[in-house]
Amino acid sequence: MTYTKLESSLDATDRKVKRCREDNDADEIINLAWRLGYKGERFFSPYAQDLISEMGLYSLAESSFRDGMSDLNY
Repeated sequence: MTYTKLESSLDATDRKVKRCREDNDADEIINLAWRLGYKGERFFSPYAQDLISEMGLYSLAESSFRDGMSDLNY
């Protein structure tokens, strides 16, 4: 099986989210969401979204992602 660049990036993001969840690092998840938006990348995968939801950070992550997207447009 070959992976596209997007799939590889999603896998790396999923690993970061999993690590943040294990470390209970809410700030890093919020920063990661902003960076994804700023780079114009896709929002978290469904797997990562579930992990973020379990931490109770989904709304904050989504808001941070949108902030990153709006900063990109300036």
